[in-house]
Amino acid sequence: MTSDILTLAEGFPENSQTTWQNLATKALGGADLEKRLVKKSADGLTIRPLYTPENAKGLPRPPEAASLVERPQPWDVAATHAHPDLEQTNKAILEDLGGGVSAITLALGPALGSARDLETTLKGVHLPMAGVNLDGASPDQAGWLLDLFSNAGAPEEVRGNLGLDPLGIWARQGGTPKDPAAAMQAGAKLATRAKAFPKVTTFVADERWIHEAGGTNVQGLAAQLSTAVSYLRLLVQHGLSVTDAARQIQFMSVTDSDLYGTVAKLRALKILWARVIAACGGDAAAALIVLAAETSRRALTKRDPYVNILRGCAGGFAAALGGASAITVLPFTDALGYPTNRARRVARNTQVLLAEESSLGRVEDPAAGSYAFENLTRQTAEAAWETFQAIEAEGGLLAVLQSGSLAAMVADARAKLTRAVATRKEPLTGTSEFPNLAEAALEVELFEPADPPSPDAPFPAFQAYRLAEPFEAFRDKSDAFLAQTGARPRVLIWPLGTPADDTPRITFARNFFEALGIEAVIPDDDPAAAIGDNSLAILCSSDALYAERAQAAAKTAKAGGIKHLYLAGAPGDLKDALTAAGVDDFIFMGCDLLEVAASAYTNLGDVQ
Repeated sequence: MTSDILTLAEGFPENSQTTWQNLATKALGGADLEKRLVKKSADGLTIRPLYTPENAKGLPRPPEAASLVERPQPWDVAATHAHPDLEQTNKAILEDLGGGVSAITLALGPALGSARDLETTLKGVHLPMAGVNLDGASPDQAGWLLDLFSNAGAPEEVRGNLGLDPLGIWARQGGTPKDPAAAMQAGAKLATRAKAFPKVTTFVADERWIHEAGGTNVQGLAAQLSTAVSYLRLLVQHGLSVTDAARQIQFMSVTDSDLYGTVAKLRALKILWARVIAACGGDAAAALIVLAAETSRRALTKRDPYVNILRGCAGGFAAALGGASAITVLPFTDALGYPTNRARRVARNTQVLLAEESSLGRVEDPAAGSYAFENLTRQTAEAAWETFQAIEAEGGLLAVLQSGSLAAMVADARAKLTRAVATRKEPLTGTSEFPNLAEAALEVELFEPADPPSPDAPFPAFQAYRLAEPFEAFRDKSDAFLAQTGARPRVLIWPLGTPADDTPRITFARNFFEALGIEAVIPDDDPAAAIGDNSLAILCSSDALYAERAQAAAKTAKAGGIKHLYLAGAPGDLKDALTAAGVDDFIFMGCDLLEVAASAYTNLGDVQ
C-alpha cells in the first residue's frame, strides 16, 4: 500500500533562484544585486539575501554539531558574581540559585584570598546540585575549589571549572607581571587531580579577551583554538591521554545580537575542535566539547541601560541555538557597576524564559540544514582554521602575543568597528540612535577600579572596551554643562519650509545631536528670533528648498550670531555656494558623529 506525500510547495509554480534574481533586479530598478544586497561581515565573509539548495551545492556537510557538545538539558543557567564583599556575594548566590540559576561563576580576583574565603562565599551551596566555576583564577584559588569538590563526597556529581587561563590573563595584561609558564605547570598538576571528577574541567580557552578588545568572530575563534591547543599540549606532556587532556578544557565564547554570525561561530568551534582532536589521534569522546557562553560585554551601554535587556536576550537566544552547555546573560546594569537585585533577576529570568517557555534547549542543533547557517558555518570554519594555522605557524599563541602580530590584527579590527559605530553603520539603540536626554540615572554601586596595564608591558595589552564609550563621554560633557550652567548645550533647528518639507530632516538632526548630548531646540515661529544665546544651528528642509532658500537663511543665521552652522543632508552641487553663504558643516547618513561632536563641543566651549 502506498500513500501520496504532500509537499509544502504543492499547487504552487516552481521557481528558481534565477526567477527571484530577475524579480529583485526589477524591484531595484535594474541595480546590481551583488552591490546592493550582498553584504560582507567584519571578517569579510559573504552574507547573501537569499539562500537556496543552489547555494549549498558542493558544500561538505559538517558532522552533526549537536553530537559534539556535552550539556545538561536544556543548559546550565549561569550567573557571575564579582562583588568583593563575600557575605554579600554569598547572599546573592543563594538568591540566584533559588531563582532558577543552576551554575555560578566567581570572578572575585584578589578578594578571594584564602580557602576560608571560598568557603564563606559558597556557604549553603550544595555542590552536587550547583555547578561552580572560577573566572580568572590563580592556581591557588583553583586548588581551593578542587579541595571543596574533593570534600563534597560525590566526585561523579560535582561539576564546574577551576578557571585557569594563564594565556588569556597574560594577554589582557600585556605580558605582566610574569611569564605564564609557572601557572600553566601548576594547572597541569591540578588537572591530573581533577581527572577524578568527570564533570570538572581545569583550563578555559577564552574568547572574551579578543572580543572585548575589538576582535572579530574569526579572530576570536582562531585564538580560542590556539589557546586550547596550547593547554592540550601541556596536559599531554604531563602524561594525560589526548582524551583525558581534552576533557580538562572548557571553551568560553561570546554571543551577541549578530544571530547568524554567533550561531555560525559556535557551530564552527565544535567542528574545528573535533578536527584538532582527530589530528591528535583522539577518539569521539575527546571531541565532546564543554562550551560555555557569555553575552557580549562590549555591547553594553550606560545610557538607556534597559536596552541591554534586549541585547542580553538576543545573545542568550544565539547561545542556545548554537548549543552552549552553560549560558551567562550579563545583568543589564553591568556597564554601570555591580548588578542590582532587579538586574540579576531579569538576567536569570531571561534564560528561564528562553529555556522553559521557548523550549530552545530541547531541539538539537536547530540551525542544521538551513542553507544560510550551513553556508556561514562553513565560511567561518574555513577562515578561522586559516587564521589558526597562521598562529601555529608563527609558534603558537604565546609567540603571536610576544611578537605583537595578533595585537596588530585585533587593533585593525577594532579601528574598523569603532568607525562603523561612529558612523552608525553599527547603531547603538538608546545611545547613538533614539537617545533620551531626560532619562533618569540608575543608582548602582560602582565597580572597584581595575589596575591599568603597565606602560612598560612587554607587548600590547588586549584592553577591553565598550562600543558606546565615545558617545557616553560626550553625554558626560553634556551632564557637566547642565550641572554648571543649568542647561544642556543646544543646537537651534532652523526649518525652511512646511512641516511636510522639514520634518524628516528635523527628526534626523534631533536624533543626531541628542546622541551627542546636545539638545535640539525647535522654534515656535521665526528661527532668527530664537537665536538668543544659541551658538549652534542647523538648517533642515528638502533638497528643493535648500536650492531656493538655504543660502539666504545661512547669511541670516550668521548675521544673527550663530557661530557654527550645519545643514542636514549631503550638499551635492550646492556645497561651494552654501559654504560661501556661511554653512560650516554638513551632516548626513554615514558621516562621523564623533568628529562632529568634537568640533561642536569646541565651539560651545568646554566645561570642567
